[in-house]
Amino acid sequence: MKKMITLVAVAAISTSASAFDYKFNLEGRADFISSNTKTTAQAGTTTEAKQNGFLSNLIRLNMMGNINDTLSYRMRYRFNKEYTNTTRDDSTTDLDYLYIDHKNAFFTTRFGKTNWAEAYGRESFISSTDLFLATDAYTAYNNNIGNYRFGVSGTYTFLDTHKLTLAISNPNKTATDTTGETKNTSLAYAAHYSSVMFDKMFQPTLSYTLAAQDGDAQAATPTTKGDYTMMAAGFRSEVVGLVIDADWKQFKKEKRTTTGATSADDKTTSIFANVSYAINEFSPFVQYANDKFSDDLTANTAEYKKNTIVGGVMYKPFNDVNFRYHLAYSFSKQKFDDVTATNKEVKDNRIIFGIKADI
Repeated sequence: MKKMITLVAVAAISTSASAFDYKFNLEGRADFISSNTKTTAQAGTTTEAKQNGFLSNLIRLNMMGNINDTLSYRMRYRFNKEYTNTTRDDSTTDLDYLYIDHKNAFFTTRFGKTNWAEAYGRESFISSTDLFLATDAYTAYNNNIGNYRFGVSGTYTFLDTHKLTLAISNPNKTATDTTGETKNTSLAYAAHYSSVMFDKMFQPTLSYTLAAQDGDAQAATPTTKGDYTMMAAGFRSEVVGLVIDADWKQFKKEKRTTTGATSADDKTTSIFANVSYAINEFSPFVQYANDKFSDDLTANTAEYKKNTIVGGVMYKPFNDVNFRYHLAYSFSKQKFDDVTATNKEVKDNRIIFGIKADI
């Protein structure tokens, strides 16, 4: 699969520019990370874990282009890790994007594999190469529904800057019942709204995603079909070099067993904020996440609250090349609510130094 996609990329580069307009670029980020994690158990004992090393966070190949005035495409492929096939379409999870956009007089349709970024709020509108944290609601969505999925969407633009998108896609997960029959019939449904107002000073986003997951009625502990939902609301503001992103999001995992007493609805709620300011070639920034996990069991040792804050600066030495250095400090504190939990508190400190290149 990797060789085939590489050949496709080479063929696209060699295509004559007169056939269609295209952009081809290689994007990557690499960091040196020094981390220190202290875990305090309910008994009061503390363990410490330290780590130093280089991490290749991201290496991906991106192609996009216009075939004609109304037809465009995008493909993105990553090289930093080898994955297995997804559970429903037959592409590997190394393939992020492979879709076609068709724009007509009323709306734009998209068919193919994409990441449905609007579902996570403003956090997902920022490139992952510029993020130094991920909220737990964002992670729960990816783990349970999946980030890069095959599907179709239609976007209607009204009053010039307002966009409403309706989408249907595959959730990644599947269930196999005890007879060996694989059930994989459920779909994910989503509605997204975004806009740009007052010369970029206010850019709101709203989204709702519903994904039904198949169950296993014949298992020793039967599971029923349960809904996963994701809600997000946020905004961006851009004013003379100052950029502010903020959102609230909640991922809910519905109870899926028939036993009731041993299972409960899970809720992961997160608040995300990003503030940056461009001063010539320097861009100081602060990123913040507040996470809370809860469920409706009377007692649950997994419930927690967590706060993460990152502060740093990006340095871009060239005006005409998307290349930069970054230096950041991150602090996270996770506290477990129930006294019967194994751990009482987890603190993580890390220093991050690295580069990003998009060339």
